[in-house]
Amino acid sequence: MAVTFRETPTRRTQEIEVPRSVSENVIAEFKGNYACPQGLTSLTLQILAESKGGLQQAIFNFGALDVNPSVPTGSFIVAGRVDLNGGNIDLRPLRWLSQPSPEWLMVGLKGASLDGGRSFSGKIVGFTCGNFVVVKVP
Repeated sequence: MAVTFRETPTRRTQEIEVPRSVSENVIAEFKGNYACPQGLTSLTLQILAESKGGLQQAIFNFGALDVNPSVPTGSFIVAGRVDLNGGNIDLRPLRWLSQPSPEWLMVGLKGASLDGGRSFSGKIVGFTCGNFVVVKVP
């Protein structure tokens, strides 16, 4: 669900703004965190209204937390299945919107909601990452 890196990043790429047409199509937003080799990392997951080929798309945004201020910001598109009414979430990475450096890699997430879609938790898919938890923003 997050990204991880193999080496300490030595350079940053220019931030890429999410196109207005994409950000205007956000139907739900979740905030939380996840664990990967870089440490505990902020996560904002923006679920998009449009689906492609029956798959729900979302924007996976990550960055620093107070407990881990050295994590750079970045974002990428994920796609898969999301049941906003409290079922499962299963998203796989598609493409970068803003990659901090080439060492950072995209990951997926797989989990479930036990409270009717107000929050989701589960595992990061790929690499040696751990768990994630996100809560819906009102």
